Amino acid sequence: MIDGGMIMPIGDLAKPGEVDWGDYVDAVMSYYTVDGKLYSMPFNSSTPILFYNKTAFKKAGLDANKPPDTWNQVRVMGKKIMDSGAAEAGITWNMHCWYFEQWHAVQNAMLVDQKNGRKGRASKVLFDGPAGVNIVKWWTGLEKDKIFLNTGRGWSNHRKAFISGQAAMMISSTSDVTQMTNAFNQKGWDLGTGFLPRPDAVPRQGVIIGGGTLWLTKDHPQEELKAAWEYLKWISMPKQQVTWHKGTGYFPIRKGAMKLLEKEGWFNKFPNYKVAFDQLLETKTSLATSGALIGVFPQLRNAVQSGIEKVYEGKATPEAALKEAAQKINKDLENYNSLFK
Repeated sequence: MIDGGMIMPIGDLAKPGEVDWGDYVDAVMSYYTVDGKLYSMPFNSSTPILFYNKTAFKKAGLDANKPPDTWNQVRVMGKKIMDSGAAEAGITWNMHCWYFEQWHAVQNAMLVDQKNGRKGRASKVLFDGPAGVNIVKWWTGLEKDKIFLNTGRGWSNHRKAFISGQAAMMISSTSDVTQMTNAFNQKGWDLGTGFLPRPDAVPRQGVIIGGGTLWLTKDHPQEELKAAWEYLKWISMPKQQVTWHKGTGYFPIRKGAMKLLEKEGWFNKFPNYKVAFDQLLETKTSLATSGALIGVFPQLRNAVQSGIEKVYEGKATPEAALKEAAQKINKDLENYNSLFK
């Protein structure tokens, strides 16, 4: 979006003191800020969280108020759930590189060089290093031992597996909270949420936001730009953010919205919504949690996903799969960067 030159940085429109940028969540602001300039208006932000079936936990003799915090706890609890017959699989999530990226951030590891592409144009990936290999080994090891249910790509099958009770735990977007809550209420089950599980030996650094943001295309008449700017300010106000949060599960991007929700007792009544916000507030703002900045992100994601699928199929080791993916994306980066020399 930036390299294409078709958008107007949001920060260029705001007059001094017009918007209280300090009221926006730090991790959200850092994601969309490049070289000190805010390029878009944050809106529907999300992070990955753990969803778990409290009813299945109780059936397996587990503490329903203590979801797994670490990778090993996921393995141990998942196995116990399966052995008890409470669910066919311990955990599931969809095949998407987003989780691979998140587990890099959790470890404070960079996805690409040049400080995740934020201190210069990235020219080489780093995801084939120790952090990436450990992620794929754990991920595919769970699948090999059938604790993890592989539901393939897309954003529906893992949800279906969790809603049906086939899997007792699920990692997915916070935007699923409303959908999962409604589905579990219909089943008469208790739903729980927790932070994204981390590697056992690694202190939790935090997560990267997902979701969407609102961009303003440039070269429009001043009257249109002014009207668009008024709309962007309005839609990001705390009251509108509260409405959007309640209807979807996407967390509010404004601290003021959080205060409104707390004042009305929303989180006391629906504590599962608060986990995502707590996880983000505890995230340490860093180059890792700000997310990688590269022009070939779709290609990178597809290469990593294909690599993990090769490991599933026994066609490659985690090391070999990531090395092959890295070689491809390094070439893609070289071609992309050549456009800007």
